[in-house]
Amino acid sequence: MAQIKINIPGFQDDDGEAPIVILGPNGSGKTKLAQKIARNNKASAISAQRRTWIDDSLPVQEEQNLRNNVQNQLNRWHDHSWQPTEEINFILSTLIQDHTNLLTKRNEEAIDSGTSFVPVRDTKLIQLQDLWNRLFPKRKLEIGGFFPKVKRLDADASAAPYQ
Repeated sequence: MAQIKINIPGFQDDDGEAPIVILGPNGSGKTKLAQKIARNNKASAISAQRRTWIDDSLPVQEEQNLRNNVQNQLNRWHDHSWQPTEEINFILSTLIQDHTNLLTKRNEEAIDSGTSFVPVRDTKLIQLQDLWNRLFPKRKLEIGGFFPKVKRLDADASAAPYQ
């Protein structure tokens, strides 16, 4: 992952590739600080109130609609930070769509040039799966179309995936 520099209001700048975690008691300003950091640095903040599960079937929409829905959810969090947001489905759909678009483009280029298809290894979806594998080494995030599943790697082969 690339190093990033984050400006934290009232503190020194921080750079690195690890997440920044803000802890404190209720009402101490954690959410406001996270919103300020996210807004000032064009970064994302994950609130404890955010919905962190993925639907069995992800939304399939035009690219701009997906991006608008992500932005609407982020705006909702900025305006009503106490309410859960649901941008995770739209973000994952956007990553899948970007990945699929690149696969299609590279396949068409290979057909047109008469060369072999070069594997795609650098999309954000692949980076997400690599991160997942580091965080959850005994779980595999399988994405077939717009239907994500988590497979246990330490279970019997006949075991059903998580849904």
